Amino acid sequence: MKDKWMIVEASRNGSPTTTLEDGFFDLLSDTTLSTNIFGQEDVFPVVITEKSWVQSSPEAIQYDLDVLHDDTLAISCNIRGLSFEFLVARDTTSLE
Repeated sequence: MKDKWMIVEASRNGSPTTTLEDGFFDLLSDTTLSTNIFGQEDVFPVVITEKSWVQSSPEAIQYDLDVLHDDTLAISCNIRGLSFEFLVARDTTSLE
């Protein structure tokens, strides 16, 4: 699952949101996640399992994963009391 994953669709508390249109999750290594979902790109420590990514700081966030296809994931999590769901696709532009 390592790679860069681009947000295709996002919802906050069950309602579609466009504020995360250019969002991404980039697994830089087995222990490092880069994302811009908090407003600017930043790097966080992460534990990766088959079913989740667990970010430990600056706040603990568990991103639950559902693999839809090799290149598509559904991600759900709670951030600051809000429920988020993301549909993400593998960024193939970085593979060229």
